[in-house]
Amino acid sequence: MSEDLRTAAPVIRPERTVEILADLIRFQSVNPSGTEGEAAAYVAQVMREAGCDVELQEIEPGRPNVIARLKGTGGGKTIILNTHMDVVPAGEGWSSDPFTMLRKGDRVYGRGVMDAKGPLAAMMAAIEAIAASG
Repeated sequence: MSEDLRTAAPVIRPERTVEILADLIRFQSVNPSGTEGEAAAYVAQVMREAGCDVELQEIEPGRPNVIARLKGTGGGKTIILNTHMDVVPAGEGWSSDPFTMLRKGDRVYGRGVMDAKGPLAAMMAAIEAIAASG
């Protein structure tokens, strides 16, 4: 493990990823309909609180991109993390509210858990950990 990862490892909190994921699932950022604005505002807020410079880039009405930059302390390489906030319509057959995260043991259920609110939550928690590690 690199020294940089050893520095960040003590501040990585897996439960924080789950907390962010639960928040993200609540946003009904269904596409088509252009409803990602509230989710984007949440992502921007969390990233600002982590110490990122944040820009919202309105691509279409209600569909902004969030660009968050966390400046490093050295001259190392740039890392880009990229995903999306929108989800396809929930459809039929849910046994619970698809926009409320359901936890059963080590598994979580909800609209977008795998595509792609789970990856987005992991990225956000990782950025928080990197920022907290200095």
